[in-house]
Amino acid sequence: MIKKSYLAVLRIIYERLRDVPIAWAVTGSLGMALQGMRVAVHDIDLQADETGAYEIERRFADCVVQPVRYVASERIRSRFGRLEVEGVKVEVMGALQKWLDGQGWEKPVDVRRYRRFVDVDGMRVPVVSLAYEQRAYQKLGRLDKVRAIRRWLEKRLSIVSFCPENQRDAKALILAGMEEHWGVLDESRNPDLDDIATSYADGVFLVAWQGGEIVGTGAFRPVSDDTVEIVRMSVKRENRRQGIGGEILTELCWRAYRQGYKQAILETTANWEEAVAFYRAFGFEVTHQTAGDLYFAMDLQAFVERERQRVNRGG
Repeated sequence: MIKKSYLAVLRIIYERLRDVPIAWAVTGSLGMALQGMRVAVHDIDLQADETGAYEIERRFADCVVQPVRYVASERIRSRFGRLEVEGVKVEVMGALQKWLDGQGWEKPVDVRRYRRFVDVDGMRVPVVSLAYEQRAYQKLGRLDKVRAIRRWLEKRLSIVSFCPENQRDAKALILAGMEEHWGVLDESRNPDLDDIATSYADGVFLVAWQGGEIVGTGAFRPVSDDTVEIVRMSVKRENRRQGIGGEILTELCWRAYRQGYKQAILETTANWEEAVAFYRAFGFEVTHQTAGDLYFAMDLQAFVERERQRVNRGG
């Protein structure tokens, strides 16, 4: 769900640029959201050619925070500037180029080749296609982004951070799964689900969306400076055996790795054969068994290396 404030600013951008003879498009998180992905939108990114970037700056002269200028890093360079429109941050990129290992700098991106149009609130907005975004992130080595886009294109599946409005549905899904497995349910033994946002404030809690509803959950919480514990893995019964659990667990491990953690651990009932097989296949190794429970651990650096190989193979 895109916040009204972003749609209001998008309308201002659309109105000011609609009749301007330049090629421009919305990219980044808002571009993905406009194409149906559930992602958190924190700013608006606009992509154009060099002339277009300076023209956008001219059309928004009253909103310029950082004038458009040449900016370069090891992996990317462009004409780059920042605006602030109605309190929303807008970043402008022109003549974007990416460094390709062994090939040097690619030619500046021709936005016309990779944009498509989406209809939203009476506007026909140009966006950078998800297929191109996927290829661009792969060139930059952002394999977590590659997987997220591929997941959406193949399964229409989005995995995003929990927000308070998800409380009722996420809790109900987890409790339903527990009751299905155990046959009985004592809600008082699951106090962390009464206020998920607070319970996981120092960790990460994810929800998986498909077909307009929450179909899975997963979370981690830190147990030491270098280790997180994976908890609350659950997939709605009707949506199992579609790879959703694996996608949630992959996203959790990527986020833990990016936050600097080195190891992920978890535990499950030893006789829960399906869960045990799932975690073993994913790459977790059994560390010990206590009172009918199996305990697992996985090195996150090893996980990342496997994922890089898998994504580069197209898997």
